[in-house]
Amino acid sequence: MLVLGINCAYHESAACLLYNGRVVAAVEEERFNRRKRAKASLVTNADELPLHAVSHCFEAASKLLGKNVDWSSIDHVGFSMLPEERYRRNTEHAHPYTPLEGDFGTGTGEALFRDRCLSVRENVGALGFAGSFHYISHHQCHAASAFHASPFEDAAVLVVDGIAEFESTTAYHGRGEALEKLWSLDYPHSLGFLWEKMSQFLGFSEYDACKVMGLASYGDPAPFAHHFSQFVRNTDRFEIDDAVLHFRNGNFRGLEDAFGLSKRNNPVCSYSAETKPYADIAATLQHKTEEILLHLAKKLRAETGSANLGMAGGVALNCVANGRIAAESGFDRVFVQPASHDAGTALGAALSIWHERLAKPRTPENVSPYTGPSFTDEEIRVALEKSGFAFQKIDDITSHVADLLADGAIVAWFQGRMEFGPRALGNRSLLADPRRESVREVLNEKVKHREPFRPFCPSVLAERAADWFDVEPQSGGPEYYMLRAVDAKEGVREKIPAVVHVDGTCRIQAVDSAMNARYHELISKFEERTGVPVLLNTSFNDTEPIVCRPEDAIETFRKTRIDWLVLGDYCVSRKARDPS
Repeated sequence: MLVLGINCAYHESAACLLYNGRVVAAVEEERFNRRKRAKASLVTNADELPLHAVSHCFEAASKLLGKNVDWSSIDHVGFSMLPEERYRRNTEHAHPYTPLEGDFGTGTGEALFRDRCLSVRENVGALGFAGSFHYISHHQCHAASAFHASPFEDAAVLVVDGIAEFESTTAYHGRGEALEKLWSLDYPHSLGFLWEKMSQFLGFSEYDACKVMGLASYGDPAPFAHHFSQFVRNTDRFEIDDAVLHFRNGNFRGLEDAFGLSKRNNPVCSYSAETKPYADIAATLQHKTEEILLHLAKKLRAETGSANLGMAGGVALNCVANGRIAAESGFDRVFVQPASHDAGTALGAALSIWHERLAKPRTPENVSPYTGPSFTDEEIRVALEKSGFAFQKIDDITSHVADLLADGAIVAWFQGRMEFGPRALGNRSLLADPRRESVREVLNEKVKHREPFRPFCPSVLAERAADWFDVEPQSGGPEYYMLRAVDAKEGVREKIPAVVHVDGTCRIQAVDSAMNARYHELISKFEERTGVPVLLNTSFNDTEPIVCRPEDAIETFRKTRIDWLVLGDYCVSRKARDPS
């Protein structure tokens, strides 16, 4: 049986295909159309299907099954939104201000969004689908991705994002194949929307939470703690005052009055005396988020009695908060869905149909994050022949690349199946020697073209992680997916300064041979040469989505200052290829 999950209601469009309950492929549309998040979140485009992602899923299934798979082959399709519920709840809500006309939160905008979502069923039918179509709660899909893809038989589940249909935070208890909803918190009490609004106040876009997190480590949460209490209040859960924030009309006067500061028109690009107040605001936002999430996790631990916690939703990508939850919440084990953002609801929609609606049994296990396209040796060679670059096939590629890295090169590393989710986990990565502090500046300024205060990840051999960082990796833990910040041990900063953030923490990726054998082998060989079982790892991209195809990798290599490109067993230099 083939079950397809689709997300395209808001943004981060994606598709996931199951065959008899197993993930055949899960991919994000942005990797194919080369537009960040695939599309903007608008009331007018909820029916813009992730057709490239779906096409890849069909191709992967066709190879697996040895026959053509298309829309007519699919038994069930799940869509991660309840359009009528969204329309009813949002049109019943009275805002303390006037939302932007025709946009989310208005009768006209909500009707348009509902109708576009409802048209998806008809649209896939026109493409040849004749099976059963399911509209599924957005948070149910997030929760399914955090529970059914986890190694837990029993787990509390916490979903935190901007908005689903109307909920912003929902708690579940997962047991066996069932997910029981315990409680939810509705709009406007939304940590996700708070981060979007505050990102804009600091001069970034609404999607730049990762930049605000990086900036937060430079600030002090104390100076603005009282100011935040004017619109974010701790209760049994938490409350947010939308009369100050104006989530739905672009007005920042309430925040300017609360902080006594003007909204920035340009992003904070560096830390200085002039930008310090904004760094302090970022630090207060981060501290308040940690405080709230830790409180909710402890509450859920008491309510469920479960020893395990699963998390999803865009706010679950906050690695600093995740570090505190893993260490302080009382749960023995924590799993954070690697695709916690909206793309993960495609996976969740498919799993929800399989386990909950069809009542198919599940085997608790980690679903691999490597669920995207891979490319054959011949496909890579054809792309390289067209590139004009000199290249060579290397017999022992991991030894060769370990030498390059130990000598100080920046290497673009393209291997196997692409990752699902926003983190590059060693298959579409830029790698460098973490002992060289200067490499951080080179990567930020000349390759990634991003702010100097943003940190880089250390990929560390899982079996050596506890020697370098304050962590004991547990199977399925967020430390395996670059989703947990931990402290570097004493003396480590001096050894690997390029990957230790200003506050002494590291957003680590523990790498084991079972999950990614070739990447594990590369780090092992780097350790043989240097005594350091760690590589600097950042996503292989330059302000665009992470590369997907060999052609994408070659183009990004061409326009940046990366020293070497490695595609499979091929090593590519910047020299022009000799036509002879």
